[in-house]
Amino acid sequence: MNNSKTLLSIKEKIASANTEAVEKMMNSDPLLVGVDLAYTSIPNFESKMILHAGPPIEWDNMCGALKGAVIGAIIYEKWSDNVILAEKLASSGEIVFDSCHDHSTVGPMAGVISPNMPVFVIKDRTSNTTAYTNFNEGLGKALRFGAYDEEVIGKLDWMRKELFESLKTALRTLVAQNGGGLSLKSIISQALQMGDECHNRNQAGTSLFLRELTSALIESLDKRDAIAAYNFINSNNHFFLNIVLAASKCMADVSHNIEYSTLISAISRNGTAVG
Repeated sequence: MNNSKTLLSIKEKIASANTEAVEKMMNSDPLLVGVDLAYTSIPNFESKMILHAGPPIEWDNMCGALKGAVIGAIIYEKWSDNVILAEKLASSGEIVFDSCHDHSTVGPMAGVISPNMPVFVIKDRTSNTTAYTNFNEGLGKALRFGAYDEEVIGKLDWMRKELFESLKTALRTLVAQNGGGLSLKSIISQALQMGDECHNRNQAGTSLFLRELTSALIESLDKRDAIAAYNFINSNNHFFLNIVLAASKCMADVSHNIEYSTLISAISRNGTAVG
């Protein structure tokens, strides 16, 4: 009888904790508050660190796509100027590899983020929980797929030198107009109703995001920079994907550390393992 009461009590505690976790996630309100460089905003980011998708993993155990993305990040950071030296550096132990999720960060596919990559900053209005994500490069050859040729590095350099600066200026205007941040839940909800599932299909989400951003681009940038930023986002249907990922992490993270809760609040893979 006592055992039955104990089991019932634990079952009730689990149900109550899970209800609390779901309510916290549903009540969260992730806002896009700006952009920054990874090393200046992401918590505990070291000077020679590369974050990646999935659980922690060392160089020798990385899959081909993740190794390719790491090589590209090393060349992008100018820690090495060729592939052979980049591979030697990656295997030397000099670079710290760590999971994006251990730094409040999320990235698609290989998910590689190095110190000087620009990131979106997402903050939950209700809890101040913050999440970060890199900029989406688009389809075709991209670092997140393990590509690292001159075209890929050239696009990443442009994103750092021009797109980042344009979005920083435009989002400062947009955030001021929206009382502290752009509501992502509203955009995601509309995108779902318009046919997106906000992972493989982001056409509606990217279009809605660009609609919110366009006036700020026009108001705050010169014509050349505004057109370049607009055209890049407009030609990349997946641009909103990374923002959705960070918003989702922001919402899931508020359910962390609730005693008796059995909900999983984070799961990801790195091509070798799932964690």
